[in-house]
Amino acid sequence: MEQTNESNEFQTPIVHEELETNSTTPPFSMANVLHQPHAFNYTSQFAILLGLTGIGFLVGGIVGIVYFVLATGSSYLHIQTAILDVRNANAIKIFQLISTGFAFFLPAVLYAVITQNQRPFKKLGFGKMPTITQIGIVSIMAVVGLFLSGSLAEINRLIPIPNTWQQSFKAMENAYNKQVMVIANIRNFTDYLTSLCVIAIAPAIFEEVLFRGALQQLLGNWLKNSHLAILITGLLFSAIHFSYYGFLPRFALGIILGYVFYFSKNIWLSVLLHLINNGIAVSQLYWLTLHNKLSLQSMEDNFPYWYGLPSAAILFVLFKQLKQNNSNQLTPAN
Repeated sequence: MEQTNESNEFQTPIVHEELETNSTTPPFSMANVLHQPHAFNYTSQFAILLGLTGIGFLVGGIVGIVYFVLATGSSYLHIQTAILDVRNANAIKIFQLISTGFAFFLPAVLYAVITQNQRPFKKLGFGKMPTITQIGIVSIMAVVGLFLSGSLAEINRLIPIPNTWQQSFKAMENAYNKQVMVIANIRNFTDYLTSLCVIAIAPAIFEEVLFRGALQQLLGNWLKNSHLAILITGLLFSAIHFSYYGFLPRFALGIILGYVFYFSKNIWLSVLLHLINNGIAVSQLYWLTLHNKLSLQSMEDNFPYWYGLPSAAILFVLFKQLKQNNSNQLTPAN
C-alpha cells in the first residue's frame, strides 16, 4: 500500500495570546476549561487517553460488578462461579455492556472533548454516512476476513510453544469459551436480538471509537506514520482480549479495521466491519444452540491454513477499491 502524506488536522493548534496588564482572569469553572482553546502535545494526549482508559476499566469493573451482584443476588466472593451459571446469562450481558462502555467508549469521548473542544465526535471519525458502494465493499471484506482469521487461528495453534505454556493458555481459552457459552444461551429470537445488540453492535462501536477513532489517529499523527500506527493499534487491540490462540486472528482483524478507517476516514465503516464480524459469530452460536451442537469443540473449529493466501489477495483488491472510491469522493466534479 502506498504511503500518503499524513494530515495533521486533528492536532489542536497552539494559540498565542497577547497579555494585557488590565486583563482580568475569569473565575475557574469546568465550563470555562472545556471552552478554552487547548494546546496538548502528542505525549500529553497519549497520557490523557491512557489515564482515562485506565480509570474507565476500573470504574467499569466496579459498576459492572455492583450491578451483577444486585441483579443476581450473588455474593462478591462467588462472582467467578456466578458468571458461569447459565441462569445469569442476561445479567452477564448487561455486565459486559457496562464494563466495555466505561472501558472503551467513555474514555475515547472524554479524550476527544478534552483535547478537541470543538466537534469532538468529528475528531473520532464520525463524519458523513458511508455510501452504498463503501458499505458493499466493507461487507465483502468482513466475510473474506473470516476465512483469513480462520486460517490464522490454525497457524496460531500450530506454533510450537513449551508444554507448560500450552496448558496455561489452553486453560485460559477454555475458561473464556465457557463464559461465551453462558452468554450464548440464546433460547429464542428475542434472545438472539438481545445478544446481537450486547455482543455484536455495542462492542463494535465501543472498541472502534477507542482503537481506531482515538488511538490510531493519535499514534499516526505522533509517529508521522499511519502504517506503523495501524500495526501498533492492531497489536494492542488483539492483546487486550487476552487470548493466545486468538491473537493472530484478532491482530489480522485489527489491521483490516485499521486500514478501512485509514482509507475511508470514516469510523462508521470500521464499526460496520467489526459489527458484521461479531454478528456472524453470534449467529453461528445461535444456530449451534438451536441444533444442540454448541460445545467447546465446535467453538474451536478453524479453516485450513492455506485459506489465508487467497483471502489476503482478495482483501488487497478490495482495499484498492475502497481507496479508489474514497479518492473519487474527495475529487471535485468538473
